[in-house]
Amino acid sequence: MSSEQPIDTAKVFGHGKVTLPSEVRNMLNVKDGDKVLFSLNEQKKIMMSKILASKESLGKYSIR
Repeated sequence: MSSEQPIDTAKVFGHGKVTLPSEVRNMLNVKDGDKVLFSLNEQKKIMMSKILASKESLGKYSIR
């Protein structure tokens, strides 16, 4: 059984654009220009994480 709790909803606009709800932005400390990573877990649920570009190895990211 999952202990997930919904945070908020968002509307999808043209070309699949979505505005992250302010509570999500605050929880992940996402600012303009930041990047986020979307991944699919074993339960077929989309997970989102803020990522930082690794200065040591270009093209690799670390999850924040």
